[in-house]
Amino acid sequence: MKVSVELNVSDKEFYDLMMKSLKEEIRNVSKKNLELKEGLKYKKKSAQRKGIGSEITVHIKRLIPNTLYEATFVTAIDHTTISYKIWC
Repeated sequence: MKVSVELNVSDKEFYDLMMKSLKEEIRNVSKKNLELKEGLKYKKKSAQRKGIGSEITVHIKRLIPNTLYEATFVTAIDHTTISYKIWC
């Protein structure tokens, strides 16, 4: 599935907000200030699932400042890839 949405914010505002949110999530689950970079992996618990599939491994696949963010989310029962591409 592919979804394209035009937002009424600058590319920098959007990217900065995504990275701020990602840093907060990583700090909350790891209790560390890890550097955001390609290849970073961390685990978190799903707020919606219990039992099998509740642990999610997040892998940042691609991270190009102000251009692209791509990550995979893997559980025992599924695999999801998301990407945000900023068109300038």
